[in-house]
Amino acid sequence: MVPLLLTHNPLDSPQPLRCPPLPTHNRLDPSQPHRCPHSQPTTPPDPPPAPPVLPLPTHNPPDPPQPHRCPPLPTHSPWDPPSPTGDPTPHPALPLRIGFAVARRLAQDGAHVVLSSRKQSNVDRAVAELRAQSLSVSGTVCHVGRAADRERLVATALERHGGIDILVSNAAVNPFFGNTLEASEDVWNKILQINVTATALLVGLVVPHMEKRGGGSIVLVSSIAGFSPIPALGPYSVSKTALLGLTKVLAPELGARNIRINCLAPGIIQTNFSSALWKEEAVKEKMMKNLKLQRMGVPSDCAGIVSFLCSPDASYITGETVVVGGGAPSRL
Repeated sequence: MVPLLLTHNPLDSPQPLRCPPLPTHNRLDPSQPHRCPHSQPTTPPDPPPAPPVLPLPTHNPPDPPQPHRCPPLPTHSPWDPPSPTGDPTPHPALPLRIGFAVARRLAQDGAHVVLSSRKQSNVDRAVAELRAQSLSVSGTVCHVGRAADRERLVATALERHGGIDILVSNAAVNPFFGNTLEASEDVWNKILQINVTATALLVGLVVPHMEKRGGGSIVLVSSIAGFSPIPALGPYSVSKTALLGLTKVLAPELGARNIRINCLAPGIIQTNFSSALWKEEAVKEKMMKNLKLQRMGVPSDCAGIVSFLCSPDASYITGETVVVGGGAPSRL
């Protein structure tokens, strides 16, 4: 098929191609006459005006972008647990003791606490500090190695609060530092009497009163030394291992009375009691080698664990030992 090339209007007779009528003015510029694109050559457009020359600045341009810089590192991790005073470092005016931190945490969690110490000054100081925080705390003097003092402690709690639901046995002594076989009979007797025997006897005093209230919770404070003996603290380590065994022995006996008993085993915690292990830098560095977390513990690291073990959240836990040791070896 041959295509048709349309060269004219098929409705009219053949006519030459004509432009449409010229307007009387240029629509884009009334001052210019209309030019037909078919009869006049196209005039090239005027070149665009040259960009204006800007004056030179009278001051230095801004500095080029600088690379990102991290802020200075803090001197301590903000995620480190607080000390017993709530500060990142222990407050020198307050006693550095696990028992103090535990008493405060239990009171903060709603318990009516009766704390004790061998010295009246320690009792007064702790009670004043905790009451200043609007906590329900009272105290009494008690030497746990004396039967009369243990009985008075229990009677005081019953008189003030009508019953006993929780016992935290934290008292301990260590009068010896050296080779284990060089410890005298008096040293062995004192350590075992205070750290083990007195603990068992105090538990025996409170259990009947817990049973009257339908149950209770007991926490014995042992030590990581009960798992991994600390050099030169042989008799003390033995006494702490005995508390691990006491917890296991008493768990089935007390379970039938709805009384739970568990054990806390702190590692190297910065307290007055453990100061020989962390105050001297050389000794501290040696202890730090056994830690997965590169810091010493503080008493508040232990307080929350004790409060948990005494709470309904731990109602199905008994006969267990929780190690708070920063990852130090803790297996028999």
